[in-house]
Amino acid sequence: MQGNDGGETCGSAGVRIAGNVHAITVHPHDANSVFVGTQGASSVGLRGGVVFKTTDGGQRWSLVLPSTTGVSVALDPTAPAIVYAGNAEGIFKSSDGGVTWARPVGLDSKPVVSLVVDPAHPRTLYARPSDGGIYRSIDGAVTWHQHGLSNESIMSLAVDPTDSNKLYAGTTTGPSVSRDGGVTWSELDDVLRTKCPCHT
Repeated sequence: MQGNDGGETCGSAGVRIAGNVHAITVHPHDANSVFVGTQGASSVGLRGGVVFKTTDGGQRWSLVLPSTTGVSVALDPTAPAIVYAGNAEGIFKSSDGGVTWARPVGLDSKPVVSLVVDPAHPRTLYARPSDGGIYRSIDGAVTWHQHGLSNESIMSLAVDPTDSNKLYAGTTTGPSVSRDGGVTWSELDDVLRTKCPCHT
């Protein structure tokens, strides 16, 4: 969907994309360049469960990574030609803006629901597989290690852009925070955890 009035109204942006839009990632220096990860089954004339890319603000879309289930997309903010995607088959990485993809060794057997790049240290990534917990890579997704909350079902994850040691996780029981890069975690707000579990 695309709007030209700050989001007050929206219309179809070129190709209609089937399924739920699971992730939208905008190029940090070119607002017309956008990756969209979708989740859902394909139907006639439509596509779902894949990664699309537009370079003209959504007028035309191209399929850049087929998949069979939910997809998450993240860019390296300092080198936006480096794109990461997570799906039912694990992690994929592109170094040419989504033209070609390779699968790093790590997490190749784990369905990955979400990916987050540390904006201050873009070779550091965090992934949340569908079976729970957080995994961390410090070498651009080549290798991964489990990194906390192994018993939690994590719905969302974010890195503080001003402090790489501070991470936030939304779980099915509420929000948690880490102040040591994900080694240890604590509950963020007892009231919020009780009244507003972090469901997607």
